[in-house]
Amino acid sequence: MANQKRCFLLWFLARFITFGAVFYASLFGYAKSTQIDKTLYCRNEEMLLKSKSEILDPSRILIDRIVISKKQRKLFLLSHGAVFKDYDVTFGFGFAKGVKKFVKDGATPEGLYSVELKKYNSSYHRALKVSYPNDFDTAYAASKGLSPGSDIMIHGFPNQGLKGYEKFNPQLMHPTVNWTQGCIAMSNKEIEEVYALVSENTAIEICPL
Repeated sequence: MANQKRCFLLWFLARFITFGAVFYASLFGYAKSTQIDKTLYCRNEEMLLKSKSEILDPSRILIDRIVISKKQRKLFLLSHGAVFKDYDVTFGFGFAKGVKKFVKDGATPEGLYSVELKKYNSSYHRALKVSYPNDFDTAYAASKGLSPGSDIMIHGFPNQGLKGYEKFNPQLMHPTVNWTQGCIAMSNKEIEEVYALVSENTAIEICPL
């Protein structure tokens, strides 16, 4: 019984802190630092440039973190604190808005997430589902009477015939134009490589401009 009370109090405290941060954000604007403070590399992206992995054989690599930099327009695969490989990526059409807050805003999230699911048969050529929205994202959007949106992915190009892409071909503008609905996009060859190297529950950091 004592353990149940203790667990409840810890849960209540965590929720209180989350909703307290959201209340502050609703009064003074979106609290970007609340999300970024939980990350390792977004607070100092120069760390990504200081260490490169010396292991070149992918079969010997264990990818334990993905870092996505909006400033550098790059996705980094890290293993034990060292960068194994990086890729050029594009973002949502609402890129200039900064952090994603609401459904259909076209922006890409920022903060600490994880690989929630690997989707082999996706509407796009392979996909890694990002665990957006988290509690903060959901609570902030709710405080404004809106939905935070969902289905943020790291994915390749859309499969042939996918609705919304009948009039233009993203492959012709990638990686210079931000063409997604808020996701992070790579070439098909690159997402195949990342898909093979990354496991579900791998940490994802998405760093701001």
